[in-house]
Amino acid sequence: MMLYLKQLSYLFFLFLLYLIIPKLFGIPPWAPQLGTIDLPFSSDQKKIWKTPKKLVLHILPHTHNDLGWNLTFEEYYQQYVRDAMRNSVIELYKNPKRRMTWGDSPYIEMWLSFEGHLPNNILSDPKLAKITWLQLLTSVINNGQFEFAGLEYSSPDEFLSTLYSQFTNMDVGRRYLSSSFNLTSRVGWHIDNFGHRQTTPLLLQANGINKLLLGRMSFRKEQILKASGGYQFNWNSLFNSSSIFSHYLSIHYGYPARSFDFDRQLACNPKHLIKLLNNFAISQVPLYPSHGQILVMMGDDFRFVYAKRAYDCLGSIIDLSNSNTIPAFGSGDSQISIRYSTVSEYMASVTEYFEKNPDLRSKLPDVNGDLGQYNDIPLENYWTGIYSTRPFLKFYIRKAERLLRQSEASLAFSKLSYILSSHKNSLNMDLIHPNNQSISHSHIFQTLEDRLESSRKQLSITLHHDAITGTCTPGTYQDYISRLEDSINTSTSVLINSTNLIITKDLPENSVSFIQQVHEADSFDDEIEGKKGESNGSFYIDSSLCNDSDCKMISLMALNYADISKASKLISLKLHTNKIEVIDSTTNKSVPLQVEYLLDELYHPKPIQNLKNDFNKPQNNGIYNFLFVAENIPPLSYKKYYLKHSTTAKTQNVEIKPVDIYNSEASLYLSSNSSFNNISISIDHFNLGQIILNTFDHKVAYEQRYYLVSKFRGSGAYLFHSNIQMYIMIFFYIIASLVSGMILHSYTSNTSFFKYAFGYYINQNSMYVDSSLMSPNVHLQKHSIYTQYDKKNLNSRLSKLSHFIKPIFWFAFVLLIGGLLGIVICLVILQLIPDDLISSWSNNQSIASLIIPFLAFGYYIRKFSTKYPLILLSKNLCLKRSLNFVPKNSNSITSVNRFLTLIVYGFAIGIFFALFCYPEYHSRAIIPNGFIAKIAIGNLLSSLTIFYNDSKTTIQMISIPSDSQNNPVVKIVTTLTCGKNMESLVRLTYKDRDSNSISRAINSITPNILKPKINFHIDDTPSQLQYQPWTSIPGNYHSLLHKISTSNLGVQVKQAMGATCIAKDSFEFIAHRSFLQNDLRGLWGTLTDYTRVSISHYLEFTPNNKQKTSRYYNADQPTHLIAFYNNNTDSNISDEYLSLKQLGLSNINNKRSYISNLNLNSPFKTPSHINIIGFICESTPLPSKYFDNNGSLQHDLYQGDGLKKYAHLYFRFSSFQHNPTKSPSTSIIDLDLSWILGRNYIIEKIYRVSGDYGFVNDKFISIFGNGDKPTSLLDSQIKRVETESKNISITDGSLELYHLVVSMG
Repeated sequence: MMLYLKQLSYLFFLFLLYLIIPKLFGIPPWAPQLGTIDLPFSSDQKKIWKTPKKLVLHILPHTHNDLGWNLTFEEYYQQYVRDAMRNSVIELYKNPKRRMTWGDSPYIEMWLSFEGHLPNNILSDPKLAKITWLQLLTSVINNGQFEFAGLEYSSPDEFLSTLYSQFTNMDVGRRYLSSSFNLTSRVGWHIDNFGHRQTTPLLLQANGINKLLLGRMSFRKEQILKASGGYQFNWNSLFNSSSIFSHYLSIHYGYPARSFDFDRQLACNPKHLIKLLNNFAISQVPLYPSHGQILVMMGDDFRFVYAKRAYDCLGSIIDLSNSNTIPAFGSGDSQISIRYSTVSEYMASVTEYFEKNPDLRSKLPDVNGDLGQYNDIPLENYWTGIYSTRPFLKFYIRKAERLLRQSEASLAFSKLSYILSSHKNSLNMDLIHPNNQSISHSHIFQTLEDRLESSRKQLSITLHHDAITGTCTPGTYQDYISRLEDSINTSTSVLINSTNLIITKDLPENSVSFIQQVHEADSFDDEIEGKKGESNGSFYIDSSLCNDSDCKMISLMALNYADISKASKLISLKLHTNKIEVIDSTTNKSVPLQVEYLLDELYHPKPIQNLKNDFNKPQNNGIYNFLFVAENIPPLSYKKYYLKHSTTAKTQNVEIKPVDIYNSEASLYLSSNSSFNNISISIDHFNLGQIILNTFDHKVAYEQRYYLVSKFRGSGAYLFHSNIQMYIMIFFYIIASLVSGMILHSYTSNTSFFKYAFGYYINQNSMYVDSSLMSPNVHLQKHSIYTQYDKKNLNSRLSKLSHFIKPIFWFAFVLLIGGLLGIVICLVILQLIPDDLISSWSNNQSIASLIIPFLAFGYYIRKFSTKYPLILLSKNLCLKRSLNFVPKNSNSITSVNRFLTLIVYGFAIGIFFALFCYPEYHSRAIIPNGFIAKIAIGNLLSSLTIFYNDSKTTIQMISIPSDSQNNPVVKIVTTLTCGKNMESLVRLTYKDRDSNSISRAINSITPNILKPKINFHIDDTPSQLQYQPWTSIPGNYHSLLHKISTSNLGVQVKQAMGATCIAKDSFEFIAHRSFLQNDLRGLWGTLTDYTRVSISHYLEFTPNNKQKTSRYYNADQPTHLIAFYNNNTDSNISDEYLSLKQLGLSNINNKRSYISNLNLNSPFKTPSHINIIGFICESTPLPSKYFDNNGSLQHDLYQGDGLKKYAHLYFRFSSFQHNPTKSPSTSIIDLDLSWILGRNYIIEKIYRVSGDYGFVNDKFISIFGNGDKPTSLLDSQIKRVETESKNISITDGSLELYHLVVSMG
């Protein structure tokens, strides 16, 4: 009995300690009572951040509603979002303490358009039941219960959206919130974006957002953050030195545990759930600074359909926490309190803590640069496949974006013209009002603005992180394509109508008619341009307007409204006659034309041989293709050409013929222009997949390649696997087979392999050799490391040194042999083994064909090594001293087993080395089909088309200079459809012209880690990038939007895609992807995309002498062609008259003099890296209130009066260089608006605006998180500073907003 009492007393004493120790050491009741919470920070950070005693759990109810994913936008709305919206608003209205955070705006806009005006008919009180849904939503918003997180209209993919599209998306979202709810926000919401680009701090800070919630980044970045202070940090961008306070979610944006998923769980157990919250709080404390504010995300994808169940259970949890029945929870100084919050309220709590502790605020870690590439599992699971998934969707988005930019600028110029015009004749607006109703100018422009906003919204939806990434089902993909077609058609309507307003403002009614078609310059025949006005890469003119007998005077307008650099682009026309000429309106002279009779597309080379004698004969269809170059289109303007009837028929001046590029070089040249360098094209006979392009001083190799794809850890819509894991599995089989073969020989030879696999066995602390196991070819030598081995030799320092160096040398030498063998085997399997065998092996099929040969190889190589003395095992060269640690009177052994074991070790090391250090060999080349190419030599465009089994490549040489070294624009178009399970690539490699075959061979076998570092630049990223050799290939891929370059080669693109510099001066682009397996990231089904696409790459050459050349050609510059013809029979109203009226000139001589001077003006010298990323015109200043430098309020300046009218132009500029190695310089932009206003206009003032770069008047309105408080003076302050001169100055590496006040003199 006494024994039991003694044991009970011990237990009671331990219980007292359990109660007393937390009190003595200040351990809060919610924390582990024994031990402490280990902060994962570095030792320096642990001195800063302490474990807080008081915790506040901010319960943040939210639903993440993707704008299309597995279902379309409308399907998600019908199945989930509508009910979630209705039920959430009702529950919020019932209890003012409840909260809801909402992401994207389009669902709200759709819901309110359908039901906003309807009574809710749900609330029990009859009076309340009559309240409309819009009134209910407005009420909970004004109460601070419902918050729109972020300002973007949709949550975009940050890496695949251009800066212009991201600002447009932000403008649309801000305008919707401002006009619909009189609200804005100061917190960004990027919880599901697939990695984060450093343009995001620039974008958000420029729109007044100073805090950000992030959801995804790479594991490497996560580990760095853990060690440097946690998941709250200052995210700094090199773009414009912008910075933003950021909170990174430590787990997925969903619930802290599945039990909280009230849309899936019927039961509610508050006691169990509150314990889960306690555990979650403990896990979060070590990851954030010591403020004790814990964010609990309470939601997931398409949740709160059952909002009542969710809010009732959450209310029970909060009530239980406040009941003081659970020690860890309550309102005490060392307890956990729970409250509802929105994201702004949570950020306000954190901000309040740092305001009270400013020293700690300054200790927050700084994170610089991109937070990508994103991978959700360590090792190779990079989501870089999204950079190239569904390439046609990415192409179509950029096409719609360029047209939107052109339409936006056209509408701004149209408004400018009419605001300041003193003559406002009746308008020909049949497209807007087909019944020719009498309408006001303000109504017309409002209609066009609404249409343009609709086009912006459709484009913004396709920027969503499940849209532009291509991570969607086929039905959703088609829905996005339909939205882009709608955006293109709407932008087309706005562009034609706004240009119509500009052209006809000084002309009689119905004097001109526009052809309802817009053609994008430099289009390719294989590119699809949408259903309405489809032209297959050419501007089509109907035979009713132009035929053999008559041709109306058609004015062709080459538009460059949206760019401040001049443009030169190739224009393509399709007509039913060859009796035409094109007149340049500035010189009144005919421009050179390239004429080609249209043939059916010849996709394979065989028909070329059959028709080679008929290439120059006209076809019966009577369609002719005319090309001309629109040269030096002025910036922010257009250039006009006249299409006139000619009595002389134009003959085909394009020579088309087949050419064998295997046996001879094909020469591309321009038949009427010898000033450009010619291009010779041939096949590399040592690598038949390489097409060699030779110019005067440059040599570039083009290849179509592909990555093998396996169902084992295969790629999908999200993931890009270079199949390292697949190859590792194959090589594991190989190594295992080799070792098994050796074991098999040892067993069959009655020898215990295991007993002397390393030449010895262990007995206690000694190592002995069993002499019975010695084979005849084993060389023995007695020695000891503890006693004198050879007194004379050991007295010599040289002998002592040799005693250690020789074993190391021979040990490394044998490993090197095995390593080289591993490298060779690895490269052979990567390049030579048939695809079907690799796929079968990786899927555990046909394994016998892999295992049996290497099993036999292992067996016979050991047998051979045992029977015959090898050179390495001879007496003089053996490894007899390689392991001199055997005790005295024992025998060291250098056996066959030791040698082969080292070989196997080296073999494994060599395989690993080859997989990472020879990334250029992971893909396989595609060889052209027969090497018979189609060559077309013209005076403006020459091309050579090479045919493959399922694709083709067209190399175009265009009569436009690309640099100052007489190099023409070289465009390579890869047209392909992807196979069933394939990653299709394009590789472009700069070749050293001075190197010989030996040096090229040495360079090809030299691993990357022994070569100079691979430095390259992508787009406008401020810092140069490097290929990381010990990171797998997918982790080295980057999103490419505009341009990639090294010191020797640059490549421009017109759509987003994945790219990397796989080797020195060698670019690799993923062109197309399609798979039979799912990568298990939530997408229903597999990525089966067989769409035929054309991917364009534009080469930029840099001379070998490293001279700097200026870029003449911008592939992504918006340049479009529209056309109209004169309906007026009055000879006094001609096209020339119209042109003179626009310039405010009296005769043609004045016009030519004016144009001659105009070509010398500074706008033509604007650096190409300065871009307009937004352009609008308003009749009143935007926003309507400003502050000057002294903080004084300036009300509505320059709004005009009865005597003078003012127009307000707003230009948003970005000036980020592609390769910012030079010191920043300042460029002066002199805007010339005389083409639209005449020469009598006056720029009254030019202001540089700071504080807010958005095109929205949402100042002095409520801000989420501030409740009913009006916006503070500091928060609303937008400054504008008048420039000293009437010019705009742009500094490299900056974002600028300029406000121009324009009037008529």
